[in-house]
Amino acid sequence: MNKSLLVMAAAVALLGAGGAQAQQFPPMPGTAPTPVPMWSGYMSGFFGASISQQETPSVGDTSMTFGGDARANLSFFPGIHLQVDVEGERTNGDFKCCSQVVKSYWSVGGHLSYRDPDRFSAGAFGSYIQANNLDDGNMAKYAMFGGEGQILLPGVTLYGQGGYIDLREGDEDLENTYFGRAAVRWFPEPNLKVAGEFDYARGRLHDNTSNKMRVISWGGSVEKRFTGSMFSMFLNYNGMDMRSKSNPDDRAKDHTVVVGLRIFGNTSTLYANDRAGATYDSPNFLRYLPRSEEHTSELQSLAYLV
Repeated sequence: MNKSLLVMAAAVALLGAGGAQAQQFPPMPGTAPTPVPMWSGYMSGFFGASISQQETPSVGDTSMTFGGDARANLSFFPGIHLQVDVEGERTNGDFKCCSQVVKSYWSVGGHLSYRDPDRFSAGAFGSYIQANNLDDGNMAKYAMFGGEGQILLPGVTLYGQGGYIDLREGDEDLENTYFGRAAVRWFPEPNLKVAGEFDYARGRLHDNTSNKMRVISWGGSVEKRFTGSMFSMFLNYNGMDMRSKSNPDDRAKDHTVVVGLRIFGNTSTLYANDRAGATYDSPNFLRYLPRSEEHTSELQSLAYLV
């Protein structure tokens, strides 16, 4: 994890140096209303590597990760916004713990919100998610829904989400899962964004309801949009730590680093997109749903989510 933080710090320094001659930060909220486009959005693609560790038994996997997302926002009444999302991720690797050598998930969903782009936003979200199971290869199906909001300060966005994930179809997968998310975004300049988040989720296994699962995940990112361009580049780090209530000594960890390219539509800066465009996204821990499974041996029952 320390190495990942050093990489993030170096990226911030490099991108900050590259933006030294960039435009000045826009006027503070209250001096002029932030313009709200009727439509806006972006598409992204990324690739990188994932390192997973399971402590009991001791197993480690290093895997290639790639994926992408697309988000579109519509402002169809004053202050009322509808955002539609599609996202997915796939990881190919050894997965020495499991019978499958590919893990993947994808989701489609939306956000309905009221926004004052200079003060706050508040709304509700819902998604349909499919994730494979590394133990048997079957696809689990989930419904996710909850509430979210943002506090918009000069150059800083505070973002909170909370909700519930219901297992609609699956045998060895996580069910009755509640989660909360806290995120912060900092804009040293309009086209440079530094962000971090922390997620907490708690559920149980479908085929062993006495086995409660606790998932903690965190992440950090830096993104630079090229001045006068539709394109940006970003570097993301995501980490995870999971424990089983039935076997508290059993722990699984994951560290993923990806780089990517993003193309925007109908917004001029990263800051403008954050305040009046496709500003909402999904909790970090969704990418680990494919590794929700239960393994049983003669000596112990090991349950984990990675």
